[in-house]
Amino acid sequence: MHDVLRELALREAQKENLLCLKNDDSIISVGFRRSQLINSSRISHPWSIQSKIFSTFSFLDLSNNGNSKQFNCHLKFLRGLILDAQGYRAYSFISLVHLRWLMYDFALKLNSLPLFMLWNLQKLDVGDRSLYETLNISGLPQLKNLNVGGGITLVPPRSVHHNLESIRYLNYMSCTEELFMRIPNLRTLGVHLKRKAFNWFQNLAYLYKLEDLQVHGELLHPKFSTIHSTGTLSIENFLPNLKKLKLFETELNWKDMNVVGMLPKLEVLILEDNAAVGKKWKPKDGGFHGLKLLIIGTCDLQIWKATGDHFHVLECLVLKRLEGLKKIPRTLHI
Repeated sequence: MHDVLRELALREAQKENLLCLKNDDSIISVGFRRSQLINSSRISHPWSIQSKIFSTFSFLDLSNNGNSKQFNCHLKFLRGLILDAQGYRAYSFISLVHLRWLMYDFALKLNSLPLFMLWNLQKLDVGDRSLYETLNISGLPQLKNLNVGGGITLVPPRSVHHNLESIRYLNYMSCTEELFMRIPNLRTLGVHLKRKAFNWFQNLAYLYKLEDLQVHGELLHPKFSTIHSTGTLSIENFLPNLKKLKLFETELNWKDMNVVGMLPKLEVLILEDNAAVGKKWKPKDGGFHGLKLLIIGTCDLQIWKATGDHFHVLECLVLKRLEGLKKIPRTLHI
């Protein structure tokens, strides 16, 4: 009975162009399930199969594939596409109106893509070889996740973009009130700093729903010695929903961690590569009351004083490459 049902299923699937049988009787599934990922490098002659069969692909991985770059006419219903080789041109994307996810890691200019044709795109992943290129997201109304390896400059959309939830990484020059007011549902943000900048981070107050923030680079301008000296707004109204904060090479004073400790919902704090500088850290009483994970790596910290009033619910502590640290406070509640 099993063999009979199998033959019936294969026959009907071939009839409906849902699969293709090769000469060695191995089966190539062509993605009638949306979650399936097809790697074309495993197919000996991917463009020799009937185009109407390829038009049913959900996801296609063209990384490490040396075949023709002319794929648009075969893949009109494609949902996801991964590219990591040069040679593709903008017109190759014109027919991909159903595309939800595009990932590439080569010097293809973002603005050379016909973004008005990628109306349904929800996720865009770009390698760090397209740094600091300006992107207008007005033509991507469904975009939810934007990932760029080295930072990108965004043009504020003409109207409120309700769908955008994640950006990594954003050029600090784009961290403006105008942009943040038009992406009010952003929950994840990564920022790249190439030089010391004035109060760009105060504009984060307009991202009321932000839950995950990652910053690379020196956070403060030389005019300010600490976060306190910037005269920033009260911490109770600043990032009220932030749960995860990751700082890399920000070179903050350990005294600034008192401000960080007042974030009301902070659960994860990661300090890497001289995120904080100074040899002594004495947290302020009452801070970090909800912190569960603390990671500190590569800094010159030597003395860390903490009492029973600090880190009440800390569950995990990770210390990396802290050669100068003399001891871990005994009063930590771990």
